[in-house]
Amino acid sequence: MRLAPRPIHTSILLAALLSLTSGIAHAAEFTATARVIIDTALRHDERGSLDPVIHQQHATTGARSTLTDTVSGATQTVTGSAWASASYGHLALASFSQTLQQSVATQPGASATARAEASLNDAFVITCPSCTDGTRGTMHFKVTLAGDIALTHAATDTAGQPAADAPGRWMQDYWATNLSMRAEGVAMELPGPGTLALNAYESRTMHNDNVVQGSGREGLGEYDYFFEFEFGRPISMSWNVVLETSAWLNPGDTDFAGSLRSTSFADFSHSFTWDGISEVYDASGQRVSAFTALNGDGVNYAAALGVVPEPGTWALMGVGLGLLGMIARRRSRTPRARTAVTRAVAPTVAILGALTLGNAALAQPAPTPAFGVSYLYEVGAPGTNGRTGQGGGESALGEVRGFTDAVGFSDASLSFDARIEGWGSARYGHLQAFAKGSTELTARNGQQGVYVTGNVTSSLADSFVIQCGTCTPGTRGSMTFHVALDALTSREYRPGQPLDEGHLYMADTDWSSSLSVVASGVPDPMPQPPDGWPGPNPGQFWQTTYRLDKLHNGEHSIEEMTRGTSEAGWMGVDFIFGEPIRLEMSLSAWVLGVVSTGENPASFSGYSAMTTDATRSMYWDGIGSVYDAQGNAVTGFTALNAAGVDYARSLAVAAVPEPATWGLMAVGLVLLGALARRRAGAARSSEG
Repeated sequence: MRLAPRPIHTSILLAALLSLTSGIAHAAEFTATARVIIDTALRHDERGSLDPVIHQQHATTGARSTLTDTVSGATQTVTGSAWASASYGHLALASFSQTLQQSVATQPGASATARAEASLNDAFVITCPSCTDGTRGTMHFKVTLAGDIALTHAATDTAGQPAADAPGRWMQDYWATNLSMRAEGVAMELPGPGTLALNAYESRTMHNDNVVQGSGREGLGEYDYFFEFEFGRPISMSWNVVLETSAWLNPGDTDFAGSLRSTSFADFSHSFTWDGISEVYDASGQRVSAFTALNGDGVNYAAALGVVPEPGTWALMGVGLGLLGMIARRRSRTPRARTAVTRAVAPTVAILGALTLGNAALAQPAPTPAFGVSYLYEVGAPGTNGRTGQGGGESALGEVRGFTDAVGFSDASLSFDARIEGWGSARYGHLQAFAKGSTELTARNGQQGVYVTGNVTSSLADSFVIQCGTCTPGTRGSMTFHVALDALTSREYRPGQPLDEGHLYMADTDWSSSLSVVASGVPDPMPQPPDGWPGPNPGQFWQTTYRLDKLHNGEHSIEEMTRGTSEAGWMGVDFIFGEPIRLEMSLSAWVLGVVSTGENPASFSGYSAMTTDATRSMYWDGIGSVYDAQGNAVTGFTALNAAGVDYARSLAVAAVPEPATWGLMAVGLVLLGALARRRAGAARSSEG
């Protein structure tokens, strides 16, 4: 299912112009929407909403979702993400849609669509010391429309080579923007003096390498305008941007064994910016100096507004990749430089927080943690129904959940064996996942195969509250933290004879993780996302990572990606002392194994095995540093959850040891006791 693009027509432009009100410069209004719809062959998911988030200072919203399913020997991963933000003179959006499929033979189909929209309605008044209100003037200003768009696809056969006859990969992108302006007091003609309408859009649909549909007007770039107005009277503007990406694989296409991917990506995080007023002229054509263009909130549109944060948000804004700069600053343990306005705002915030909470203000309790382990697997041979299993969901602390299964068959012409196992567990700040499979085939008349695939996902949702003896609840702080992430994988294949045309071995391993840290009460800033995937709020952090190792007929290849931060270093987030900080972690282990003769009728035998061991992998490694609103380092802090677990420390050592650990401990105690008794006996012998 895909959201239909909504082009901006001339009638809408006219309505927008006529709706711009006259009078004094009214308060700004911002809206943002984000919507994601994704489908695998088994499941459907929708996140976000087309109902706008409306705010009087700035608006930011986002939505993202990922589904991974296995059906009839095909493993599908579908992802959609959308993000939108609106602030003074700056609209920023990003959208990502991807379908990825590893299949043995079938093509069940999958789709992803992500949509984002942002708008700004504002007004400003141009004045200067030498200008007379009510007289005509002309201003020269510039807006920039910039962004990156990519429609990519790939199709490889089981040997990792490009597949020319693969089923179709579809991709689509669409963006449109409308900027309308009207100067009060100047004759209203459309178009004419005192009015402006910029309408730009681009739409493109691709099937594999072919553009099957495309249209556009104006396009991205820099736009210079000369605009007539009256000094001292409002200039109203309405700015709207919509962005949509889609990627899909059609069901019912030709059966295909191999890997298919379609991706549609658009990053407009630096785009749609007001670049300021460069010149102003009076009615006689004389250039005016020392002019201002203030809106009702005191924001000066004479300056470029695309890269200037609001006062009080100089801590680097954004999450994911955007936190690297903040990490570097906080590692240095030096107070952050702040403007005079910021220094004035911080005490005010502290006073307001104290008045709101009272002298006996207490921190809010952290919500109860939740743990989960789920799994999905399939084992069998092409041409049979195979055997599938799934289960799990919410689990208890440290509960181990998993599966083990096997199928086999043997007669005079065919024998095969397929085995799959996996397990996972979740504890405070520590996740484990494990998957292992093997396939073995002996076909004496060819045209046979066997496969296994399995996935285990462990998850944690918890919250903690940061407090210290000198910290005031309700005031703002910042912290750096670290999460360790690693996994061990292995792949093996043993052909019984040299590979021939059509023969196939697959031994694939994959692990992936996601991390989200969201602090309650941190307001949305004016966004200034750096290069990379943008984030909506300095109180929110997210990171996703995956690594896919493929061994196909002896050829090894790796696909890996990290979004959110480019290295496994210290990360950071802003928070409010005494308010809950939400932590969500998930970890997945996946394997896929195949041995097949293809359509080769010759006798054939072979074996493949693969293991993804993420049992020592993902854990919360503690909080490195905490700073107050003035940038001073805080000591003696705690970060307790509802159960009293302190996230200020590393949770690398699980709070509940494994049963095997208890066994080893018991053996160790027995050995120590035996050693002590032997030493005591030796001592008594020497005394005798």
